[in-house]
Amino acid sequence: MGRRIGRPPHEPTDEARRVVWEMTAFGIPQERVAHALGIDRSTLLKYYREELDSAADAAVTNVARNLYSKAIGDGREAMTAAIFFLKTRGKWSERDKDDRQGGNAGTLTIRWEDDRDRPTVSTEGGAE
Repeated sequence: MGRRIGRPPHEPTDEARRVVWEMTAFGIPQERVAHALGIDRSTLLKYYREELDSAADAAVTNVARNLYSKAIGDGREAMTAAIFFLKTRGKWSERDKDDRQGGNAGTLTIRWEDDRDRPTVSTEGGAE
């Protein structure tokens, strides 16, 4: 019987799968994930394809779910989340059509009235 040269074959464990999934979900590059496990990137791709493929999408979904739940809530956090959501997903902008063409249709000001986190909205230079 011949003697094998090189490393023994990699044996994935549940713990290694968890580490790969988490590191990938956090956005850590595959080379660093492989290094953390003490394996080559090609070995990572061979044995952990499912974790690599699913982790990033699951992380984005979880963060989006959290952002959305905050955006439809109340308070300062909700206002910030709602503005971000509408700018990125709703294609909203802080500039209106007249402003982009060099005019100014008015300024929208949002300020916090008290500790109950209720915004008050006023317009300056435009119709109320």
